[in-house]
Amino acid sequence: MGNAIYRDLIQGSLMVDARFLALAVPLEYRYQSGARLAREPSFAKTYSVVEAIYGSPRLALPFDGLLLIGYLAHGPLRSRNIREA
Repeated sequence: MGNAIYRDLIQGSLMVDARFLALAVPLEYRYQSGARLAREPSFAKTYSVVEAIYGSPRLALPFDGLLLIGYLAHGPLRSRNIREA
């Protein structure tokens, strides 16, 4: 995930007259780490960040609503051992 969620929230906040923000992230990000296939739960981590920001009175985002979309990513790192959810 890195800092992409924070960058996207800030960039969305700077859009003039934007009342809503939609973010689309993969449910799971898979990448090759040496010889093994690593997985990162991108959607779950993004949801936690958004929930923490909206649950805190310290930072107010200028949106009437935020839509978080999780999608299945089908990329080149496919393995016979991986079953799609």
